[in-house]
Amino acid sequence: MSGQRFAQEFVSPEEGAIVGKATQQAIETTDPNFQVQIEARILRKNGGVRWVTVWFRIEKDAQDRTIKRHGVNQDITERKQAEETLQKSEENFRAIADFTYGWETWLSPEGKFLYVSPACERVSEYSPGAFLENPHLFAEIAHPD
Repeated sequence: MSGQRFAQEFVSPEEGAIVGKATQQAIETTDPNFQVQIEARILRKNGGVRWVTVWFRIEKDAQDRTIKRHGVNQDITERKQAEETLQKSEENFRAIADFTYGWETWLSPEGKFLYVSPACERVSEYSPGAFLENPHLFAEIAHPD
């Protein structure tokens, strides 16, 4: 199946430009072992949508003619759904933390600040960015007693 036919039949309109660009790169390349990997939504026969990683490689001869095309599609729908769920959860937590009166901080297991709420500025007069940039700032400004 040609890349153009694949794109017309299976690729969602939103990703058509991405697939088209990758296909155009493959046509125009002078690299005899060109390969590309993209993520795109595909349209199922039943009207459903799935996410796939599309990997394809082009082999060309000495005259830059395509002599072989290899392609693999891997279904990554579950991963994309998990990423979307995580992003929404983080947005919800951030919305709550951004508007809380208390000074909220989220730390990594290594003790690095992952998030500092805007309330820190009211308490310390330092911006959240200052704490994110300097992981020792809290210790530096804490009263010794």
